[in-house]
Amino acid sequence: ITREEFLASMHRYEVREFMMALSIDLKDADKMFTLLDRNMDGMVDIVEFVQGMEKLRGEAKSSDIHFLIMQCQLIADAIRTLQGTAGSLALESLSLSEGMVAKGSATSRGVHAKKVSGSAGGIAQDPCWDLAFCDLD
Repeated sequence: ITREEFLASMHRYEVREFMMALSIDLKDADKMFTLLDRNMDGMVDIVEFVQGMEKLRGEAKSSDIHFLIMQCQLIADAIRTLQGTAGSLALESLSLSEGMVAKGSATSRGVHAKKVSGSAGGIAQDPCWDLAFCDLD
């Protein structure tokens, strides 16, 4: 079923009754389709629909919300760790490249790094290193 077909079905009496029986709010039908479309192909097949409706049924418990917050914090920590590792690897690569250039063993192309900092999704990031290739001539 496509998003358009799904949204149109919300006007049918029996679909509204089914959603109410599962305690699913019809005001968020568009968001609900996005949640059901697990593989994000713009279609919801029968497996996605059945599994998704089971998960969407009823109210979220406080413990569910706190569990999700904890998972988000763990993911943010993992991202920060990966950023630090990537930055360290870039610095190591830069040091090796600079050493090769200083010894004269490099070709006419070398590597330099520029410091890039910012944030994504409201999560403060450690500075990371963006490697760029340039001519040393």
